[in-house]
Amino acid sequence: ARAVVAELLRPRTALITCIGAGLNLLVLSTTWAWLPSYLNRYYGIASDQAGLKTGIVVLVGGVGAFLWSTIADRLSSRFATARLIVPATAAVMTTLLMCAAFGLLQPGPAQFALIVIGGLFMAGSAGPTDAVVIDVIHPGLRATGVSVLSLARNLFGLAGGPLLAGALSDAYGLQFAMAVVPVLGIGAAILYVIPARAYEA
Repeated sequence: ARAVVAELLRPRTALITCIGAGLNLLVLSTTWAWLPSYLNRYYGIASDQAGLKTGIVVLVGGVGAFLWSTIADRLSSRFATARLIVPATAAVMTTLLMCAAFGLLQPGPAQFALIVIGGLFMAGSAGPTDAVVIDVIHPGLRATGVSVLSLARNLFGLAGGPLLAGALSDAYGLQFAMAVVPVLGIGAAILYVIPARAYEA
């Protein structure tokens, strides 16, 4: 067990990428979990309609995950660090779009359109980060490495995002929480860029 753990921790690229992916999913899980409540409260629409509109954002996120994974793979033949730079770019775009949507715009069609566009970038790390971890982990431990990545995403990202947003909402209001949590995307982007220098080696 000691040898397995040591080998998993040896490539810093994998470890830092896992933490970045967790931060990335804090933003995604916050949006997916709290958007129905936001639409219900600020748009004055029924819960079923709020869920339907949130479903659109989730579906667009699925399209984005496929799109950015494909782009990262295509670019990786020319740029070795594409699988880290593409999700970093997607994370920054998510921050800019979601902060603008919730921090600058009033509830309405323009705001929701910006949220949908942000959703296209939000899951941009899903495929590339898996590929990065698989690339740098010892071949005999690749499945374990991806399991560690999934654990980081679920425990840190998917579970932590709604909890953090809920605490911010209780203290400052849901509008504030939805505008502030996406800033964590910048942290995710930094954590993708840091290991880019060592990734190819």
